[in-house]
Amino acid sequence: MDWGRPISGDRYVAMEHGPVPSAIYDLIKDTSVEPDEIAESLSDRVEIVPRGNKRYLYSKDGQDDFPALSETDREYLLDSLRRYGTMPFSELKRLSHQDPAYAEAWSLSGLNNEMDIRLWFASDPIALQQLEEGSSVLRAVGPGAEQAA
Repeated sequence: MDWGRPISGDRYVAMEHGPVPSAIYDLIKDTSVEPDEIAESLSDRVEIVPRGNKRYLYSKDGQDDFPALSETDREYLLDSLRRYGTMPFSELKRLSHQDPAYAEAWSLSGLNNEMDIRLWFASDPIALQQLEEGSSVLRAVGPGAEQAA
């Protein structure tokens, strides 16, 4: 989070097992309502394999370079895979539930409440400023969003 933005630009919701990027989650579900060109682009790059109640995503052959990602985005994703890729589900769930943005959203009534991603940057005022200045996601959900929409 050094650059004041999440890689996906997605909005995150607090679900039972942890934070979920909403649009990405919708894309991999069978009931996706995303435009055909987005779903086709995804299916060109990854294979989604359902097993029981889970879905596994695999990069298709020759599609692991992800040219739309910056070098720092790739570094952060690889670091995340190294750090969390082999961690047991129970530990991932425990860690994610400790996240202040998740805890705040989960404490609200209702299901799948949107997380305030500004809380991810609370200890880094420069990154928080970058987020507030440049994030369309934040403008959509942040204070005064009703006026901005």
